[in-house]
Amino acid sequence: MVDNTVYITVRELDGLGDLLDSAISAGANTINSIQFDVADKAQALKDARTKAVADAQAQAQELAEAAGVSLGEIQTINFYENSAYPVDMGKGGGGVAYDAASAVPIQPGQLTVSVNVNLTYSIK
Repeated sequence: MVDNTVYITVRELDGLGDLLDSAISAGANTINSIQFDVADKAQALKDARTKAVADAQAQAQELAEAAGVSLGEIQTINFYENSAYPVDMGKGGGGVAYDAASAVPIQPGQLTVSVNVNLTYSIK
C-alpha cells in the first residue's frame, strides 16, 4: 500500500470545489481534513485582545458604580486565547449529493477567534 499526503493552502475559496474535482479526476481517492483558518491569525488575536480588555474595563466600571466604590489600579491581567474555530451556519451536513458536472460544494461559514480577559483592580 502506498500513501501520499499533500497539504495545500487555498486562498481563493471560490475555486476550492473545482480544485477538489481536479484532484479526484487525477486519481485521488481519499481527501481528509479540509480545514479553514484565519490568514492573519496574529492580527485577529490582537484585535480580539483589545476588544476583550475594553469590555472587561467597561464591566468592571459598571460593577464598581453599582457597588458604590471606585476602581483603583489594575493589579493583575490574565487572558486565554482560543484558536479560530468554524461556526456552524446550520447549512448542509453529512454527505452531499451533487451533479457530476458541478464542482464539489463547499459550504461558506465563519471562523471565530475568542479571547477571555480577567482584570483584577484594587477598589477605593
